[in-house]
Amino acid sequence: MGNREIFASRLREIRQQTGKTQKEFADMVMSTAATISAYENSTKNPSLDIVMNIAEKCNVSIDWLCGLSEEKGLKPEIKTYKDIAVRILELLELEIEPFDSFYWKEEKENDFVVQLIGLPHNDGLFKFMETYYELKKLLNSHKIKQHVIDTWLDGALEELAAIPILTEIPYEEPDEPQS
Repeated sequence: MGNREIFASRLREIRQQTGKTQKEFADMVMSTAATISAYENSTKNPSLDIVMNIAEKCNVSIDWLCGLSEEKGLKPEIKTYKDIAVRILELLELEIEPFDSFYWKEEKENDFVVQLIGLPHNDGLFKFMETYYELKKLLNSHKIKQHVIDTWLDGALEELAAIPILTEIPYEEPDEPQS
């Protein structure tokens, strides 16, 4: 499937997800029904302005819309403490138990900053956080460059993707009392 066909397919997908007709969708993105039809049938290429407008109105990434990424949604912007609080609440709604604490200490401008995070108990996740913390220390001390962390992240995140999140605590039989 070429780029035009991917765009056509994804445009149709998001239009149908919104439950809009081509005319209603065209009005929403300031276009015409005929133009939306041409995009969906891969007979016309949209301008960058149209692609940007569609992505913004439908809250999808331009990369996804154009077939350059499988990440459909936009990353949420964090500009205020409210945004942080909302993300924390979203994580807490996952109802993953038990949570363990992970903390690290950083020196910033002759002061120490301690950061504490409650994480679902998982050895792989804890190892990830420990390694990330160690790499950030090396970066901050100018011993490595950001691309080293980025390269490590690619592989480490793939490993984490293979670990399912357990929403229930597995039951383990208690050990027999020793006599």
